[in-house]
Amino acid sequence: MPANTTKTKKAKGRDFQGEIHEALTSGLEIDPEDIKIAVMGESGVDLILSPAAKKKFGWGVECKRQETVEFWKWWRQCKANALVAHLKPFLVFRRNHTKQEKSDTLVVIKLEDFIELQKKANDKGGI
Repeated sequence: MPANTTKTKKAKGRDFQGEIHEALTSGLEIDPEDIKIAVMGESGVDLILSPAAKKKFGWGVECKRQETVEFWKWWRQCKANALVAHLKPFLVFRRNHTKQEKSDTLVVIKLEDFIELQKKANDKGGI
């Protein structure tokens, strides 16, 4: 079903936030209750972290699932929301499903944050 109404666009966004919530909680072994999905239309990060979740995952998540990429607009929003939440910006996005192929889910973080992650991984024996 094409997301051409406000209702279907919000449902698609909620579904994607749920997918990211599931991936993070299961992949990082975080209690699902420690990450809440923000209410659609609420300002701020898309996933609200408890103090316990912030210790394991200190990122301000902005989820986007759209066909047309508005990268710089999304990145500004992500950085602003992460700053307010005292977290590092973490933009996750994916194209809508197309008939030809399923789009990869991508993450954007700042280079210095990536370098910090890689150093930590190297200290633990690499990735």
